[in-house]
Amino acid sequence: MKAIFFDIDGTLIAPDADMISQAVKAAVAELQSNGVIPILVSGRPPFAIQPVAQELSIQTYIAFNGGLAVDRGKVVYHHPIHRETVDAFVELVRQMGHAIVFPGLNGYFTPDENTAMWGIIVDLFKRTTPVVAHEYWKEHDVYQIELICDPDQVGHYHNEFSQELRFYSWHIHKNATNVNPVNNSKATAMTKILDHLGIPLADSVAIGDGPNDVEMIRTANIGIAMGNGCDPLKRSANYVAESVWNDGVVQALRHFDLIAK
Repeated sequence: MKAIFFDIDGTLIAPDADMISQAVKAAVAELQSNGVIPILVSGRPPFAIQPVAQELSIQTYIAFNGGLAVDRGKVVYHHPIHRETVDAFVELVRQMGHAIVFPGLNGYFTPDENTAMWGIIVDLFKRTTPVVAHEYWKEHDVYQIELICDPDQVGHYHNEFSQELRFYSWHIHKNATNVNPVNNSKATAMTKILDHLGIPLADSVAIGDGPNDVEMIRTANIGIAMGNGCDPLKRSANYVAESVWNDGVVQALRHFDLIAK
């Protein structure tokens, strides 16, 4: 194997922690010394991926659930949501009384300070509180929207935008949903990165825990689900590892002889 795609939250980092375990750090370093390229893949925006990348000395990442792929500072692939679709989505959110957050390249932004939902927003985005920017989406590319509402309300948006957008509920917080272009996915960006690096799909491994990882682990030659992963992911995986709390990444890499046992 020549490339391994790692989801971050729930895979490399436990939901209740902000730290990468020493065992995981050592495993990633060993992969690199063996000539295997580790690649981060996340729903996070770039500024929230970069601290993890720096800590693990990783230079290649996929952000926004596949909307943007970067290798050593060079954009390999990007595909934002169409501006007209974002316009219509913002309007429906306002009609429904819900809230949205735009993950940007350098921060989180929201078009309205929804006072009824502000406490939820602050709790969801603990590391970086969103900034109110009334026309952010008219001035910047939007690769992903975070829809903040009860899970049973997401269907209203799916019915309206099923041809343009796809919806991934956060695996940990059910009142937040990633909204991405319908033809974007972690798997799509993974293939773009592999093409850019000249690595065949047969030499790829993917590890994740959430609904947004399903296509990625199905596409990779070896797809690994974390023990704390969602059931659809586990059903799609070649192998189910230990949980993130038990350093499942390390255990899985040892299982496939990618690092020493």
